[in-house]
Amino acid sequence: MFNKQFLEGDEVDKEDEGVPTEEDKLEQIIEASASEDEANNQQENPTDDQNGEGGGGGPTALSQPAKAHRNADRLNELIKHWLEEGDLLRLEHVVIAGQGDRLLSVKSEDKQVQDFLNLVPAYMEKIRAVHTAVAHGNTEEVQKVLTRKRFALCRDQYGASPLHLAVLHQHVDILIYIITQFPETIDGPDNDGRTPLMYAAVLPESNRQIYTILETANASKDTKDRFGYSARDYLTNEKLTIRDLLIKYSGKDANQEADLWERPPTSEIISRKRRNSGGKQKCSN
Repeated sequence: MFNKQFLEGDEVDKEDEGVPTEEDKLEQIIEASASEDEANNQQENPTDDQNGEGGGGGPTALSQPAKAHRNADRLNELIKHWLEEGDLLRLEHVVIAGQGDRLLSVKSEDKQVQDFLNLVPAYMEKIRAVHTAVAHGNTEEVQKVLTRKRFALCRDQYGASPLHLAVLHQHVDILIYIITQFPETIDGPDNDGRTPLMYAAVLPESNRQIYTILETANASKDTKDRFGYSARDYLTNEKLTIRDLLIKYSGKDANQEADLWERPPTSEIISRKRRNSGGKQKCSN
């Protein structure tokens, strides 16, 4: 099953159709990864208010960092269990969820598991090719490389799917291709629980058609992210901006460990950074 042909097929996966737990498996891994991200953030900022509702300290406030610490290695524990059980489908979902780097140094005495582990770098490269084509707005290349449901679901290290990236970079043709060919991707969350519609909610007014397209395709307006906000909320509350979504790809975060999932900045990101930098210089004068 896991071989070069598995990665290079030209048609949409037939074996993926009608599998109700596909997205559930993926979201379990994304949730575990998000718990680890939250733990790292709380360890770096131990005095930050983590109560959400702002209700005054007490046992709840003290328990949040402890809870995050307990969750910190949850995904690694799951991976260890799946390796021991030889659960190749779950291990595949680790790669699809943008966490394949966790498997790069792993070895197994089980030949089937090791065969899969040997394929992980090529699998990650295929996923990176999909994400790069989407981010660059290369519709022809996207149609060439995005032919399987597993690659339509694949995430980067921040949990962004190809559909998230199509929205983020405002490529309407690619957006329509993805939701037409892979409608199950429409409400998939990133590591912060944000759906593509939430990304669309903070786009400039000139690209509000993207929100309308997703809304017409029955994207959920009321699903809430980790911070308790929905796409409907983000339309008006100004709690999230397009810059907030783009900045994590800029490579500026010194605390972010470099890994194989970090894509080089696209021309759009570079131009936005230059505009932001220029704006600051003007203000200082």
